[in-house]
Amino acid sequence: MAIWTDEEVQYLKENYADTEDETLVKNLNRKIGTIRSKAYQFNLRKNEKLQLKIGMKFGRLTILKEVKPVTQTTLSNDGKTYISKHKVFLCVCDCGNEKEIRASNLLNGNTQSCGCIKSEKSIENGKKVSSSDGLKKYSEKILVESTKLDQLNKRKSINNKSGYKGVCWAKRREKWEAYINFKGFKHHLGYFKNKQDAIKARKLAEEKYFEPVLEKYKDVFEQ
Repeated sequence: MAIWTDEEVQYLKENYADTEDETLVKNLNRKIGTIRSKAYQFNLRKNEKLQLKIGMKFGRLTILKEVKPVTQTTLSNDGKTYISKHKVFLCVCDCGNEKEIRASNLLNGNTQSCGCIKSEKSIENGKKVSSSDGLKKYSEKILVESTKLDQLNKRKSINNKSGYKGVCWAKRREKWEAYINFKGFKHHLGYFKNKQDAIKARKLAEEKYFEPVLEKYKDVFEQ
């Protein structure tokens, strides 16, 4: 019997729950009986035993519909390539935001909101360590509609090499990539041969996503 490598065991633990048997057999090059036996050893279970349906709720998230599955390719240290598919569901959070969540993250409890729980805890922690009422009020104000207002005004990140936030060099495509993060989602804006075209696309996206929020809460920092 072939010995399981650390990479194979790790792959099994991460993907057994929501990966089809056929894909597991192909990636691990083992019989399904052997795979199931190994999974049993680590107390791994298939998610299919709990059928996810529209309307089911996990934490603050309610399932709206199943969307296109995510295909993930992983290259192990020994050079072997693993391909896996993960079921994904579009969910709506109690706060109103919609987000696509992997089935496994819903079932194991890793994801229970669109991210607002983490944001609320961050603010709460900020309140506990604040040394003045002014700082407390500031912490409460900067997060609105799951958006940090002070981040919208930043035009460049510390590690940015293009000179403009949301524009980076895509080595594989040999082009400049433009993107924008807003309310927990990354919006891909395209690939461009010219860096200035990528920056232009980013600026247009800022006008579309950032400006309405900044205008709506323009008086926040003046209070």
